[in-house]
Amino acid sequence: MFSDFDEKPSTSKLSSIQNFFTMSNPAVKKLLGWKQGDEDDRWAEKAIDSLVKKLKKRKGVIEDLELALSSQSENSKCITIPRSLDGRLQVNHRKGLPHVIYCRVWRWPDLQSHNELKALPNCLFAFSSKQQDICINPYHYMRVESAVLPPVLVPRFSEFPPQQLLQMAQMNNHINQQNYNMSGMPQNICIPPNNPYLDSQPGSPTSFTSSSGIHSGQSSPYLTDSASTQYDIENINYDMGTASAAAYNHHNGHVHNNGGNGNYTSVSYSEPTYWLSVAYYELNCRVGAVFNCNSPQLVVDGFTNPKTGAGDRFCLGQLSNVNRNSTIENTRKHIGKGLGLYYDGEEVHLRCLSNRAIFVQSIMFNITHNYSANAVAKVHPEHSLKIFDLRDFRQILESSVSKGYKAVYDLTKLCTIRISFVKGWGSDYHRADATSTPCWIEIHLHGPLQWLDKTLYQMGSPLDDIGSRS
Repeated sequence: MFSDFDEKPSTSKLSSIQNFFTMSNPAVKKLLGWKQGDEDDRWAEKAIDSLVKKLKKRKGVIEDLELALSSQSENSKCITIPRSLDGRLQVNHRKGLPHVIYCRVWRWPDLQSHNELKALPNCLFAFSSKQQDICINPYHYMRVESAVLPPVLVPRFSEFPPQQLLQMAQMNNHINQQNYNMSGMPQNICIPPNNPYLDSQPGSPTSFTSSSGIHSGQSSPYLTDSASTQYDIENINYDMGTASAAAYNHHNGHVHNNGGNGNYTSVSYSEPTYWLSVAYYELNCRVGAVFNCNSPQLVVDGFTNPKTGAGDRFCLGQLSNVNRNSTIENTRKHIGKGLGLYYDGEEVHLRCLSNRAIFVQSIMFNITHNYSANAVAKVHPEHSLKIFDLRDFRQILESSVSKGYKAVYDLTKLCTIRISFVKGWGSDYHRADATSTPCWIEIHLHGPLQWLDKTLYQMGSPLDDIGSRS
């Protein structure tokens, strides 16, 4: 028998031996020596190994990188890699922008977003230049304060006459009834292997079909052209209404003309401790505790790691349910590697890691791409989807403020995303709702919900008349 004292050095030696054989490439081992902070060694090693494989094809580039890291000079050469279709690089199921990844490995281990980086003037291949090659030299970028989303301006409704407020509320309630209609059988969207929302070159014309087979190239009237990439996609009977766009433009103009006279309260976005929570369901029954995540990436899989507080992994396989039937049991066996969720401070991306498709209902995705609000997207294995964009959400929130309390409160639906494993629901299936699927999760985005909470607090209660007998 070994004592605890004897086991620790033995484990340490074994780990050292494993690392020695793992780092068989001397270039990777040397570059890993400049790693900063306590970032996971295995992940950093894989990131560097991926880079070395790209650079070794060109003579002298690895040596240039070593010189840049050792001299820490901004006058060092650009170290470039080809830009991928979506501009991102995947390392061990974690997907991010290349210059952010290597700045994090070699310079700023606490770096969270590309918004915190600005290229130096002498960098010829900065990520923002949108060239075919990207410079990943960490000393060609400087750290800046993360760009802050502009606050939402909330009118001080108490300054309007009560009768005018009531008329506004009645008009806006009528408009709002058209938005985020979740009734009826959901339409089904199939995300094919060439996914225009993540896996294609931004801005390139692409198209795909849903079960109805209609194509369209319209964009949401809530968003300006600069807010998001325009895609050639279908429109499934979702009309945000010209009244909404008109209200948005009028509100913007009103803020611009009167923003300095104290008629508006500024409500800013702030990052919460946990950016996301996940609840797991079997049919209409929640199983296990809600999982809160503060890591920028989260994997939800079907395996059995009991560490529910691990931070970046939520295992469904270890959750028990006495009411589980054979269909649920069989479905759970096929969850496998599940899905990955990735947050960069502005966007939330989802990737299907399982060998089976997953089914996603994201109202934010649907309305910004002109689908019906309750549409369900089928995402095939190894394919991805952008399910939320904070910049788009800010525009929708700002336009909804002008339509009153209920319009803003309705935006809570945009912050909730439902995802089922293996089995789908909607018009193409005999299941009409996620609660009829054997295994599914519900995601709540804390940052947007917190922003809504602060906005609603400033707006007060709804303006329409209500009493104990109504």
